[in-house]
Amino acid sequence: MDNVPYEFASAVAHLGTRKTVSELSRMGENMWSSVGETHKEKRRNHELRVFLSEEGIFGLVGTGKTHLIREFVRKEESFERIDTVFLYKAPRSLCKEECNEAELRLISEVLKNQPIKKLVVQRSLATKDLSKADFLWQMEFESVAIPSGLAHKALIDFHLLENQKLKKFVVSALDSFGYDFVKKTAEAWKFGKKMSEPEFKKSCKKDFEDLCDLGFQPKNVSIKDLWIVGDGAKRGLLIRAMKTG
Repeated sequence: MDNVPYEFASAVAHLGTRKTVSELSRMGENMWSSVGETHKEKRRNHELRVFLSEEGIFGLVGTGKTHLIREFVRKEESFERIDTVFLYKAPRSLCKEECNEAELRLISEVLKNQPIKKLVVQRSLATKDLSKADFLWQMEFESVAIPSGLAHKALIDFHLLENQKLKKFVVSALDSFGYDFVKKTAEAWKFGKKMSEPEFKKSCKKDFEDLCDLGFQPKNVSIKDLWIVGDGAKRGLLIRAMKTG
């Protein structure tokens, strides 16, 4: 295995988990062991925070200290990884000058080589905002988190029906109308059909606590989980409801 090019071994390590990299570092083959040890020491995991508006798109990368997406490109990509994407509504002051087609292309190019596993959509985003970033939310993630009441049904339907990597679907469920949203999400997965339009009625008598009637089990006071196997997908999905209000 030491005959494998170093660049290939490094690319494999870049896509692997921390556990995979640790195992590589303990391999007997000198090159693979060296690659694993190097990635184990130098790896940095980041979040990509994408701000969207009707005018365009703007990206920041980081966990604590953030960098412009163009600055991230200049780093050593073999060790710098993006594993989570957050989508935000952009304030006008941020997008006024920075949002442009070049930024969109740059974000798209960067993500091609990143092992991203999680998507988090923030509450304030509207359909017209998300339409600017189809390439982002149409990636296959292992975990997707959305707010109950998200109007962009195309995003929900894509992940429940077409995302073959999906393992966990998280919904923040407000007491006033979250119950029906979570219920319709579970039904869509179970029957392999597009999500039915939920009822957003503040007068609804069902709330977060009533999710137990659907089979959800409490993980703690603010989280309830349901493991459900889809008739269409023939595989299981963890649906998590989070009480946020």
